[in-house]
Amino acid sequence: MTIDNIRTPEDILQFMKENIKYGWLDSTGEKHIGNMKGFRRLYRTMSLEEIIEYGMGICIEQVYLMKLLLDKINIPSKMFCTRIYEDN
Repeated sequence: MTIDNIRTPEDILQFMKENIKYGWLDSTGEKHIGNMKGFRRLYRTMSLEEIIEYGMGICIEQVYLMKLLLDKINIPSKMFCTRIYEDN
């Protein structure tokens, strides 16, 4: 499944399952798949192009990509972000 083939919400879910892993690209360019070590210090958001190129994203990037894909098939949607602040 490619982005060009997406026509339904089910296609979006299939695309995400097949192509996007839970991971992040740090500020030095290192990829982290399934590893959150150094996240608070090194995390940066990725562009849509980077999400697709590297095939990964944390919740923020995955929601961003899904919003783009829903827009592509003309399904209205909104993005929300909740941040929990912790001591330290």
